[in-house]
Amino acid sequence: MMIWKVLPEERKPYGRLTGSALMVIGGSIIITGILQCISEQEYWYYITVAGTVIGLVMIGYALLKYNRGIF
Repeated sequence: MMIWKVLPEERKPYGRLTGSALMVIGGSIIITGILQCISEQEYWYYITVAGTVIGLVMIGYALLKYNRGIF
């Protein structure tokens, strides 16, 4: 059973912020893939790492702000 700590009126902004974070992560992976097809440079992977870190920070912020804790 899942217990939501997110208040019903805050579920929409929580979902929007979490979804935006997932789009940042996915976008960084797509951009890295496209750039990797153009030229095989090793440093393109830093885009994926940066996007993943930014996305995880955004998800952590959403959890702390709307869920009032990580768990």
